Amino acid sequence: MLRLVWNIDPVLLHVGPFQLRWYGLLFAAGILAAYRAGVWSFERAGGSREEASQLLSYVVAGTIIGEFWLRSRLGPLGTGRMLRTLLKTLVACAWGGAGALLILIWLQQTLGAISTLGAWVALFLGTAVGGVIMFGLMVLLRVRELDAAKQRITRLVRRH
Repeated sequence: MLRLVWNIDPVLLHVGPFQLRWYGLLFAAGILAAYRAGVWSFERAGGSREEASQLLSYVVAGTIIGEFWLRSRLGPLGTGRMLRTLLKTLVACAWGGAGALLILIWLQQTLGAISTLGAWVALFLGTAVGGVIMFGLMVLLRVRELDAAKQRITRLVRRH
């Protein structure tokens, strides 16, 4: 069986005694994306960039304080594992979406203008192909949350 080994070092960069970890980088990217979306939303609603920046400071402070507080109360939270799973799922979804898009492009080039029935066919085929690609990549990337589904599918295939 084809397997993709996902064995990367959790530390991205060592600078003296400090370490930049991948999940820290993902936290920062998520906060930056939320900030950009917030600024865009605030400006569309008539707000200002300063208000969005102030809210960002609350989000960052809440994230950091919440992580430390929960870690001190509950012990290690597995945040790194959760973010790795999220990244694997995001990669699989991007490739599944690309596969679905290729099906749509192929159908448009093959059939020309797509009727309502053609749109339903494109939706069904795109979903089926994209779903298979997503599930397959998530299995190859060893997303643990799929273990139960993978075992059930394996039993069904072996039964027939």
